[in-house]
Amino acid sequence: MAGGAARIVFGDRAGVSRQDATAPGMVPVASVRVGLKRGMDLGVMASGTDGALTLRSERPMVPEGTTRKLLLYGMRVYAGGVVPREAEDDRGYRLGVELPFHYAIDIGGLYEGNVGIRASAEYLNVDAPGLEKDGVLLRLGPSLGFGLGLRRIYGLFEVQIGVEGRTGSVGREDGRVGGYVLPAFALRVRP
Repeated sequence: MAGGAARIVFGDRAGVSRQDATAPGMVPVASVRVGLKRGMDLGVMASGTDGALTLRSERPMVPEGTTRKLLLYGMRVYAGGVVPREAEDDRGYRLGVELPFHYAIDIGGLYEGNVGIRASAEYLNVDAPGLEKDGVLLRLGPSLGFGLGLRRIYGLFEVQIGVEGRTGSVGREDGRVGGYVLPAFALRVRP
């Protein structure tokens, strides 16, 4: 699978430089999945400067037929660098875990859709000019995805919406929570 994702943030961005892990922007995304057994797969993903491993399982809701209804759940563990583009930009790293839970439907291998929720926790450590920032970012929100294509080739679109709280020196002095929208698109090929 190959495509891209954009992060759009809402609210005051005080204390967030344009290059740190909480900043908005657009990144390329590529991933590969391999089946471990029926109903379980392992994925490797690259997104911007992040890398992730994903373990995903599915539980059929009805007997298998041309229309499949499933519960999808799993865990994504990721790590990445905060890479400066200019001399004054932040640099550092991030480590996180995400837990997705979705209801999905596949109609004849031609259409698919999913709706669910994602929760994540991320540790961020950044060296800013004259300041080191670290803390935990907590995210929670719904996601909605659609796929259309042939059995082997799909065009996919997904959008996540959520709230994000920050702690430590990456947090906001007023303790307020910000919001984000994360649209993503990809072309998926199944061998």
